[in-house]
Amino acid sequence: MSEVKMPGPARRKKAQVATKEALAAQMKRWTRDEMVCRTYQHRWDAYTVEPEGKNLLSTLFCARCESYKYELIDGSSGHVLKRSRDYPPGYLTVGLGRIQGPRRDELRLETAKRFLKGPSKRHLNAVEDAG
Repeated sequence: MSEVKMPGPARRKKAQVATKEALAAQMKRWTRDEMVCRTYQHRWDAYTVEPEGKNLLSTLFCARCESYKYELIDGSSGHVLKRSRDYPPGYLTVGLGRIQGPRRDELRLETAKRFLKGPSKRHLNAVEDAG
């Protein structure tokens, strides 16, 4: 009698990892705000919350890079059922791969060097508007 093999859990494809050269080239193209969001994560602010049947659809906005994050929240438990994001045109870099390990360190260092050049224009405008 032959043994029946059951399929195992679906396996994800191994994510492509960014190369040193590809990341260096791309960092030259990114704006400072795009660098900051990639290095330190997005600065999400609540934007809207709307009913979605028995659930809630929460929309968050990153004013730094102008990305949106959507969370479908269970109306009873508060558990996040689904998440998605919309990025502005040009934010996503097709073919670069994941920025992790030594590449993440290189990104962090380059972002810090850009900060040494002073505050961003957006920050200066906000300070002027507040004053």
